[in-house]
Amino acid sequence: MNEQHSKPFLQHVSNWILKHYPSQTDNIIILIPSLRAKSFLNLYLSESIDKPLWQPTVLSIREWVEQQSNQLIADPITLLFELYHAYTKVFSDPVLLDEFITWGENLLNDFDEIDMHLLNVDSLFTHIGDYQALQDNFEHLSESQQKAIAQFWGHFQKEASNDLNKPFVTLWDKAPGLYRSFQESIRSKNITYPGAAFRSIAEGDSVHSKEDESIYLMVGFNYLSPAEKQIFKLIRQNHPAHFFWDYHPEYLEPEWHEAGRFIRQNLKIFPDEEDFRDILRENLPQSDNKEVRSYEFSSHSAQARYAAGLSEHIQAQDTARPDQVAIIFPDESLLLPLVNHLPDNMPTVNITMGFPLRYSNTSNFIEKIIQIHQQALQDKKKRVKRLSILELFLHDYFTTANDAFFKEKTESLLKDQRPWISLTELADGESDLFGMMKHLGEGSSLTPLLLNLCQHFVYVDNSNLPDSERAFFYQILLLIQKLENLQQTYSTEVSDLSQARLLNKLIRQERIPFEGEPLKGIQLMGFLETRLLDFKEIIILSTNEDSFPPSSFKTGFIPLSLKKAYGLPTPDIHDAIHAYHFYRLIQRAEKVHLLYTSNSPSGQKVEPSRYLSQLKYSSKQALSEFKINPYLKTEDPVKIEITKTPEMLQQLLNQNSNQKSFFLSPSAINTYIDCSLKFYFRYVARIKPIDEQQELIDYRYFGIIVHDTLKILYDKQEVLTNDFLKDLLEKSAQIRETLMHEVEANGFAANQVIHTPENEIIFENMMEYILQVIRYDLSQAPIKPISLEKEYQREFQLDASSRWKIKGIIDRVDLVHQTLRIIDYKTGSDEHNVKVISDLFSPNLKKRNKAILQLFIYAYLFESTDDSRADKPIHLHLFNIKKLFSPRPATEITIDRQTLNYAEHRAEFMEHFEALLREMSSDQFAFTQTEEQEICSRCDYVSICGRG
Repeated sequence: MNEQHSKPFLQHVSNWILKHYPSQTDNIIILIPSLRAKSFLNLYLSESIDKPLWQPTVLSIREWVEQQSNQLIADPITLLFELYHAYTKVFSDPVLLDEFITWGENLLNDFDEIDMHLLNVDSLFTHIGDYQALQDNFEHLSESQQKAIAQFWGHFQKEASNDLNKPFVTLWDKAPGLYRSFQESIRSKNITYPGAAFRSIAEGDSVHSKEDESIYLMVGFNYLSPAEKQIFKLIRQNHPAHFFWDYHPEYLEPEWHEAGRFIRQNLKIFPDEEDFRDILRENLPQSDNKEVRSYEFSSHSAQARYAAGLSEHIQAQDTARPDQVAIIFPDESLLLPLVNHLPDNMPTVNITMGFPLRYSNTSNFIEKIIQIHQQALQDKKKRVKRLSILELFLHDYFTTANDAFFKEKTESLLKDQRPWISLTELADGESDLFGMMKHLGEGSSLTPLLLNLCQHFVYVDNSNLPDSERAFFYQILLLIQKLENLQQTYSTEVSDLSQARLLNKLIRQERIPFEGEPLKGIQLMGFLETRLLDFKEIIILSTNEDSFPPSSFKTGFIPLSLKKAYGLPTPDIHDAIHAYHFYRLIQRAEKVHLLYTSNSPSGQKVEPSRYLSQLKYSSKQALSEFKINPYLKTEDPVKIEITKTPEMLQQLLNQNSNQKSFFLSPSAINTYIDCSLKFYFRYVARIKPIDEQQELIDYRYFGIIVHDTLKILYDKQEVLTNDFLKDLLEKSAQIRETLMHEVEANGFAANQVIHTPENEIIFENMMEYILQVIRYDLSQAPIKPISLEKEYQREFQLDASSRWKIKGIIDRVDLVHQTLRIIDYKTGSDEHNVKVISDLFSPNLKKRNKAILQLFIYAYLFESTDDSRADKPIHLHLFNIKKLFSPRPATEITIDRQTLNYAEHRAEFMEHFEALLREMSSDQFAFTQTEEQEICSRCDYVSICGRG
């Protein structure tokens, strides 16, 4: 490709300036959509001159508007406080700031869009009762727009009596008054927001004097709001004005191509310079001179590693120039992973995008503390998710401190199995850090706590904290002080929950600038920062749908149908804007690398960006596709076998009196039969499965809570008589109270967990199951309870020195009609029948009945105790939650569809049971992987052995 073809757009602009205004550059004002282009434009100007010239004034359109309006565009949080201040004046019964925050942000966005589109706020926020009223009030709108508005209000007013709609209607009716009050409030403080600033210029608040000799160049714009169009018209009326649009005929000329949608409109209103247009078209590269590649990756971060490696070969290029190579980040979270993988010998790298504070390790740490504080505030007993505390204690800032107190607490939390714990259980320690955090969950403690914490890491901490992270703490320190200043300025009472939400919002908005050489080396930048810029080679990461183009579209309070009718931004406008930026960015590049993943960070399947499909099927541009897998996975994982050592067997067979006894449970026996390697991981190596945070009362806790509740209800009753059970069924309030108590006793914070839609349903299911058990027991009464939720132990002697200690907790043993029943409550759908006893021990049987084997082991444990009755037959029962609700519930276990009497099948069971125990205790049988892939698919240790 010749040099002419690779000339950047801004270089053409600089050449045009020097051709037409060589001696008037000091009068030129260049307005651009992104300030990042300023350095590049000045570079091209300096390279094209042979004598000193005055530098033109280059401003982003927002900077110029702010100068013209003589008002400071305030940050979103300040504007939110201002809006709330105005809201309290307009509404007679205002809500607290806590409730206002979320919809206050939406209102700010709506007001900004209204002003950018020069809409009449009274007309927009008006109820339309009939089509005639619409025609009278909206003659300026097209017939289709009028119909859209009439259709919306016609449908909405039918539902207006609904209580859920009343707050919306009230807000809608008072929105014009709130808008005017808000305008007065910010004007009095000489601050504004972007939409209001643009509107003030568009509607003539600033003076556009023809005596001013300024020459205006509008360069590289795409979508123009009505306010921007009006501003450009006013400039053109009062000054020499030139418009420079950057486009390619491939997406401009086809009317269907969304990338050219707004350029086509702009050219009609603001034609470009004819000589510039001709030069631009002549110098556009052709598709066959361009190389475009797409790369598919299986994981989110793998593309960052690959991009870093891909950039190594670029070192041979002229990286002294800034327009040679750019790495683009639609997903800014990949910036640090890529920087960390760049080779040490990489030439100059310039990060221009500013790093979002929310992606820093420091922000993650602060958010964890805020999260714990919010959880504790919402629970009267200051209970929080155990894993939230554990994640905090395992954070780098604690683990690298090598603090004995935190080590002890972390070990304790790892052993604890409750999903929720109280902060009061974490006793004070000598740790300075924990001393700061012991007030978590107390009202009015959040900002003082965080201030002390940030000051500790900025000024006191002596660990090897990187300077960058110390700087992040300092930035958060400034944000907290800003929040406190706003509270004092506006005399607004802000709860800790609102402080947490506002601080999180401030952190999300904050960007940390990186220092670098703006005109040297490989450019690392966000997608929107590429506007007006051209590069010889481009690497774009995260070219997935929802990232590229981004899916974030703010809806606000104005419904989409009304937005469309009034010409406000809608998703199709959002998509067209990003389509233009993409196609313009790649139009002059010689090489384009598009990286995407097939899986999201959470493991879900995700789609490549629509732009890749468009390039493949609807473009003249050839697309080369590659699938990259940096981790090669063999088809057949390496077989793992663990030989039993004497030390292992000593531990399992209780041969070492100095060690704590090992007890074999029915669950452990079932695990061994399923997969002896899994048994090794869990019970020998003692590798605990990853404990996922319990948001829901899942099947494990469902059973535990139900069992414990039934035990309390039946406890101390020598006989469950008809009268007792009937009376109990009438005491549903007592049963509900007992159940709720057990929910809390098992570690769930009742007012946080139970009162969610999902858990309320689960709670009611538990309640109904308990009632159904009582109803079924009533049909069997009288019942004599022998034991409830009792642990039984027994030894199985193999030889003089080796014995297995076996134990299990039996849900219930009772006596009904001279028959002992061993009962296990089950929440699943376990079958009540087994064909032959040997099937209970078969590792290759896909639907091996674990529940019946568990009952047999319970019977074996029970028969040797004082609770047993030698003269009474033992039958085994499953109280299965599903089958208990059938018209004729059957709970008894059968063998080959015949009632199972334990005594009749005991000998056969013991033969298989002893054989299994001897296999488990023999060093001739290694711990090996199962061959059943279905078992592997739900195993906690699949990542270790590579199956599944």
